Amino acid sequence: MKNLLKNIIASILPQAMNILSNLILPSLIIMKYGSEINGLVSTTKSIISYISLVGAGIATAVVQALYAPVAKKEYEVVKGMLHAAGNMFNKYGLIFCGITLATAIIYPFTISSDIDHITITLLLIVMSMSGASEFFVVGRCRALLYAHRKVYICSVIQAVSLLGSLVLALVMLQLDTSIVVVQFSISFVYVLRALLLHWYVNRQYPIYADYKQVAPDHNAVAKRGDALVHQISGLAINGSQSVILTGVVGLGAASIYSVYNIVFSGLQSICSNISTAITPFLGREYALGGEKQLAEKFDLVDLLFHVLVSVVYSVATMMILPFVSLYTQNADIDYLYPAFAWLFSMTSAIYVLKIPSNSLINVAGHFKETKWRAIVEGTICIVLGLLFTALWGMIGVLIGLCAALLWRCIDTIIYTHKHILCCNSRKTLFRFARTVAIILFWVWVTATTTISASNFFEWILSSFKVLLVSVIMVFIDVLLFDRMLVKRCLCSFGINRIR
Repeated sequence: MKNLLKNIIASILPQAMNILSNLILPSLIIMKYGSEINGLVSTTKSIISYISLVGAGIATAVVQALYAPVAKKEYEVVKGMLHAAGNMFNKYGLIFCGITLATAIIYPFTISSDIDHITITLLLIVMSMSGASEFFVVGRCRALLYAHRKVYICSVIQAVSLLGSLVLALVMLQLDTSIVVVQFSISFVYVLRALLLHWYVNRQYPIYADYKQVAPDHNAVAKRGDALVHQISGLAINGSQSVILTGVVGLGAASIYSVYNIVFSGLQSICSNISTAITPFLGREYALGGEKQLAEKFDLVDLLFHVLVSVVYSVATMMILPFVSLYTQNADIDYLYPAFAWLFSMTSAIYVLKIPSNSLINVAGHFKETKWRAIVEGTICIVLGLLFTALWGMIGVLIGLCAALLWRCIDTIIYTHKHILCCNSRKTLFRFARTVAIILFWVWVTATTTISASNFFEWILSSFKVLLVSVIMVFIDVLLFDRMLVKRCLCSFGINRIR
């Protein structure tokens, strides 16, 4: 329980820092370099994410394979798995570097822009430094810490590195350096983060120091191919929008998308990190064969996400337009698109509602059994995204994404309950429907009510008012439909107030 609380609390830190960084830096980049440079930075991040696919699935497969031997303290097995994982990370890290270099040379000739080719090339290279560190150092260390349920260590180190990169980037901006130097300073701190993580693992787990002396145990990466499919689908869901908008509409549309994405990707990351903090405990339960305990804990996690999404996205739906208005008030293009904002909020909420069931698939290692579902999800997202963007412009990319996520969320809930938890999925599907209904209610309120804020202080005050109403609404919802689960949870802490 102590480690669980540490994981949950620490998981919020890097995402809070990430949101802060994303709120500050893009706005300054837009003001200093213009929306086209901001759109280029956003698109370059997506390109690097695509190149990172060469190593997709390794980390997921390794963590899942390590749950059982770590729980059973089979040290030699763990060493063999770490050796195999390290070899694979290094191999694909070299491939990543080669593809990045080739892309950096070719990419400037594929887009129409006034930005000089050298800047585009250098930007892609310096922004890929953090990705390279993930392959050569971070991947293996993080897998070991996750399996040991010490997610909080990774979270704290990441939070510190985000703060350091933000401070250094702000200094570079104050010195009027180029965008390449600004992004290099950010990547440099990420490399330092990798070295710090490596130092901690070597110091904390000296028992694994000689892992290279043990023969590689390729069971650690046996499911990598199937996990890869899921990673590709995830990248299509999370990274294709900027690329589609750049190609079909232009860099300006990509910049508009990136501003809204600052808020919603930040919320998604916070929720994802909370799930990451909890997942190792579900993984240990699954590895040790505690089916009943797993089902009970998952029910509680699912309720937690229902409450979290209902409250957080109610506020986000209501307050996103006033925020964007303040955030981009001096921008060179218009960033206010109400329907786009509301659809973005709903799409992001559905993404988060899929997280608990998706985590169960990772815990159980059901990558092969569900990979065709991941393929369908990614295909729907890209095909409909391209089609609808060509027909309806910027909002079309979100319609395609929402369709893909809605189908996969419902399908994943049904699958995990039938094949992993071995119980009925009606309760979770009902929670899902209630959450969507609550957010749609706030979309209606937003469409019929105008909230204006002349500064961020007024915006914060209005947000707290919306938050209070939302909490009361969700509290009533939980008391009406999940009373027994809440009572059981309180009893486990020695509290019995709900009759």
